[in-house]
Amino acid sequence: MITNDPNQQQQPIVNGSTIVSGTSSEENSGGLDFQTIVNIFLGKWHVFLICAFVALLIGAAYIWHSPKIYTQQASVLVKDQKNGVGAGAGSAFADIAGFSGLTTSNVKNELQILASRSVMIEVIKRLGLQYTYFEPRFMREDELYISSPVYIIPSDPDQSVYGAAFEVQFLSESDTTQFKYVSEDTTFVCPFDQEVELPGIGLATVQLRRHTFDDYYQNRAHSVKVYAGNLDRVATGYMKGLSVDLTQKDGAMLQLSYQATSPRKAADILNTLIEEYNRLTIESKNEVLTTTLGFIAQRMEVVRKELNAVDAKLEGMKSSEKTVNPLTEASGYLTLSKTQEVQMSELEVQLRIIKDLRSCIDTSYLKLLPMNVALNSQVLNSQIQAYDEGLMRYNQLKSYSSENSPVVLDKATELNSLYSNIRNTAADVQAGIELQLKEVQRLSDKNMSRVSNATSNERLLTSISREQVVKSELYNYLLQKSEENAIMKSMTESNVRLIDSAWGSPYPVAPKSKMILLVAFVIGIAIPFGFYYLKDILYTKVRGRSDVTNVVKAPVVGEIPSKPKKQANQTLFVEAGSNNQISEAFRILRANLSFMGVSNKTQVIALTSTMSGEGKSYIAMNLAMTFAISGKTVCMVDLDLRKMATSRNFKLRGKKGVSEYLAGQEDDLMSLIQTTPYENVSVFPGGIIPPNPAELLMSERFDKAIEELRKHFDYIILDNPPLGIVADTGIANRVADITLFVIRVGKLDRRQLPAVQEIYSSNQLRNMAVVLTDIDYEALNYSMGYTGYGKYYGYRYYGHTYYNYYASYNEGESSHKHSYGLYRKKRKKDKE
Repeated sequence: MITNDPNQQQQPIVNGSTIVSGTSSEENSGGLDFQTIVNIFLGKWHVFLICAFVALLIGAAYIWHSPKIYTQQASVLVKDQKNGVGAGAGSAFADIAGFSGLTTSNVKNELQILASRSVMIEVIKRLGLQYTYFEPRFMREDELYISSPVYIIPSDPDQSVYGAAFEVQFLSESDTTQFKYVSEDTTFVCPFDQEVELPGIGLATVQLRRHTFDDYYQNRAHSVKVYAGNLDRVATGYMKGLSVDLTQKDGAMLQLSYQATSPRKAADILNTLIEEYNRLTIESKNEVLTTTLGFIAQRMEVVRKELNAVDAKLEGMKSSEKTVNPLTEASGYLTLSKTQEVQMSELEVQLRIIKDLRSCIDTSYLKLLPMNVALNSQVLNSQIQAYDEGLMRYNQLKSYSSENSPVVLDKATELNSLYSNIRNTAADVQAGIELQLKEVQRLSDKNMSRVSNATSNERLLTSISREQVVKSELYNYLLQKSEENAIMKSMTESNVRLIDSAWGSPYPVAPKSKMILLVAFVIGIAIPFGFYYLKDILYTKVRGRSDVTNVVKAPVVGEIPSKPKKQANQTLFVEAGSNNQISEAFRILRANLSFMGVSNKTQVIALTSTMSGEGKSYIAMNLAMTFAISGKTVCMVDLDLRKMATSRNFKLRGKKGVSEYLAGQEDDLMSLIQTTPYENVSVFPGGIIPPNPAELLMSERFDKAIEELRKHFDYIILDNPPLGIVADTGIANRVADITLFVIRVGKLDRRQLPAVQEIYSSNQLRNMAVVLTDIDYEALNYSMGYTGYGKYYGYRYYGHTYYNYYASYNEGESSHKHSYGLYRKKRKKDKE
């Protein structure tokens, strides 16, 4: 007996359809594997073929439309400027601190200069690339680099071009004097080889080259498209094709390459680029040298003036200070100052003596005065001597006679006169000494001042002399550099040396036709593949068996294909002798159900689903027909007491049935069973719609009804409402031997499958098994993981004869007659 144990591992296999509850290799296969890729291609091969063809057409059109690109290469060597001639302004002052870094040439800087906009602009001006000429062709334009029959020559090469696009249309092969100017804005006739005003260009001459005109007009086209662009924008466009790289990381070799629409154009641009770079470099160096010479001359004039000023300053100082050698002269002044200090000392001594002498004189009237006290005044010394002698004479006379004697009085008068003279003479001597002392002090101070000023004078004189020397040396240095730069200017050379001029393959490097076609083919395959694969990933509905078995472990006993589009409204597909795909699927379902009843007879089969519209009634009706044509009696019980789809399919709506019997309004069960036009198929209709279907199904009369039906029919098929909507199915499931849970592909959301597994694992339904409906074997969503089963298995591969034999044998015929024997029997019974 097959149970609904979720842990059961072994299940029978019928006609290649495995009834499993565990995982399978198909379930474990996930992601984008090789089989999935093959299935996608096989399922929609015509879409892939069309997309690949369209992609290849687009790729071919792109190859035709894209201009051919050629590559040319050249190599140059950056010279070492340390020892070279013409290293620039820096070399003129290389021996001055701060200028030494200018002697080393930076290779990367030269690389940037070669690839600069300024050099490219000069190349464009020289080659006339501001104007481009094209031959109009189907879906493309071919550039005429040197083979154009017309050329634009501007009147002023430096005039600004705003941009213009026009077509030069030749009037005829014989008329080479004028042409028709055609643009989006205007059209007019214009003469060749004459200066005219062209829109967006200005004054210019359209020159006709007659040696190329005849061949171009006869063999190529009757017009030339001309594009004139702004110089800056044109330079930006041409710079995109240039590449300058180092051949070695630490080397000085530069590799230049250029891509253009013709090898000649690429080679001309490279060669001209190198030439213009050399020219600009030499001009730049000469300009720097000229500027340097001017700078040197200017500095020499400034230094000359400064040197003259220093000479005048030195001469003025020597004249004002009256000195030539301040240090030597200071030594003499110092000697004089010391002599004067000795004099001042002597004078100070004499001044002290005279002061003391005067003090003594003032207090020693008629007393002997000191004499010969180291005074240098002979007059004072003689006066003191005469005074002392007279005083001694006076004292002798006064001792010999009285004070009033005439001799004594005369002598006293004489002494008074000498005393007065001595005082006056002493005062004069003191004043003289003081005056002499001041003069000696003044001279000493002056000499000492000269000694102290000698150092600053010497320092100032040294500074002026040093400045004179520096200015003189700088003047000589600038004079030398002026001569060196004049020599360098006549020997200027470029920074780079040409190693290889432009060369390259004559074959285009782009567009790469094979690669483009390969990419187009891959894209043409990848787009529909990605679309279908992404569509499959974003598709949330159940796609097929693998989606169900990956989540739900209940056995899958049947897979019913989709209805043909022309028979979308048809309900019954199983008939005697029918050999369509749907009939074969129901026969497999019948066989699987018979195997599931090996231990215990499977008699009551209940059908339910998650939601309405998944095909329960459709499955019930065709399954009943499958049992019936095999000779089994079948009673279909319509338990969907709200919708009653089975009753509607057999046109039994309004007939008394289940609701009347369960409500007790009818007791004769068999009288309520309705026959159908199909042999062995009966229907127990739903009856009227009751207000309480769940309560009616809970009654014992329902159990008695099923037991009674078991006695009269081989199979009872219960068409229940969806399990997830009403409780009727769970109530009525107690009488079922097996429950078929119908899942419609493309209807049920995969996110609801865990709920179905929960129903199975919790044994809510008796002996639950799964039936898949509406399977499109050719659709991509189902083919990913399950390919072509049912389309080729059974009913076509073996042919009609073998199948009819097999069908008639299993359907209980006594002899193997014509394949439609049972069907004719039914038709004959219907006519009777």
